[in-house]
Amino acid sequence: METTYSGRGLLKRLETKEYRTATGLERNQWLDNLDLRPVPPAQRTYGWLAYFWFWLSANATPATFYGVSAALAAGLSLWEALACQLAGQTWQHSDFMDRVVTTSLLHIKIPDLRPWMYAKLVIFVVCSIGLLAWALAEAGGIGPVARQGSTIHGATKSWAIARYIFIYCANGATYATNAADFLRYAKKPKDAFWPQLIGFPLSTFVYGLIGNLIVSSSLITFGEVPLPASSAGYPRTNGRRIFLSSITGVMLCQYFLVSRGYLYIPDLYTSNSNGMYYYSKGWNYRAFVAYIIGIAPNFYGFLGVFGVNISQAATRMYYFAYPMGLVLSFASYYALCRYDRPMCSKLGETWQEPNDYLEPEDVLDGIMPVSRDEESAPSMTEKGTFVSKVVRE
Repeated sequence: METTYSGRGLLKRLETKEYRTATGLERNQWLDNLDLRPVPPAQRTYGWLAYFWFWLSANATPATFYGVSAALAAGLSLWEALACQLAGQTWQHSDFMDRVVTTSLLHIKIPDLRPWMYAKLVIFVVCSIGLLAWALAEAGGIGPVARQGSTIHGATKSWAIARYIFIYCANGATYATNAADFLRYAKKPKDAFWPQLIGFPLSTFVYGLIGNLIVSSSLITFGEVPLPASSAGYPRTNGRRIFLSSITGVMLCQYFLVSRGYLYIPDLYTSNSNGMYYYSKGWNYRAFVAYIIGIAPNFYGFLGVFGVNISQAATRMYYFAYPMGLVLSFASYYALCRYDRPMCSKLGETWQEPNDYLEPEDVLDGIMPVSRDEESAPSMTEKGTFVSKVVRE
């Protein structure tokens, strides 16, 4: 009895403020909490400039910096490796310590991350410039570094280029699945769109160029391409591409073709069997089947990453694992939703994405949003900025 009481006391101490608040509102803790609900207008504080600096800071990682060393070691030239990296839009979390540090900072809410973001960017840029200056000085200047050519040719070179383009492309898979989690704090949709479109490739190019110059300088100075921890296991850590590509395919199909941009917000947070997203006893089997279909053709090649002896054809097929998994999962999910339409399906209907969604308790400039229970087509408020669209079939 005493042990049970102590255990409950410990659990009570571990409860977060958000958990207690949601419990008080009688919300399902697995499906509904303040972090998952639509962001209230008052908390949408990120403008375009903040997001521009965000992308520059987010891409400031050892993986972006040194990820090209794997391509250089494979025989590509400095500029070819940089082109592959830029084409692939590099992104990767590199090691265990990254996970530890990231997890320890999860209590910081996204609106409060800006000072940390700016500090990281400044430190990274200063260290990068210092390291670049040292590397070029040791190599005798930028001239010898930039003039280095590739050491492979013909079909071997073509397959190497294809391989590293899609490796770097797959590194963006994490953002493809979770970018909305931090982009939802934008004041306006365009504040999130343009900085990502410009800032992400720009930072990839700049950091990739600096990393390429440093690694290529090391080749001249030391006679070999260094493979730091962030890139030595590059292909291995990129094995996740086959899993994330299938998730991305299902998500894209669900939003753009099946839901046609429309989500009935209240039913996203309920386990009620009458809910629009209850599917089959709470499981959307279509998504699981499509996910497996997207993974299956690439799994044999995935084993090769861990040293399993596989054929050259399977190895080369695995280079295209990300686009292949995305297309297969997208197409199979669409076919399953056509064959067995879920309640939320709007296949064949017009685009229905609303401009915005406001909770009934949200008040913006004294204007209350449309009631949840009121059926209405998309309608602008008299200020012409926010739309509340809540349609119940």
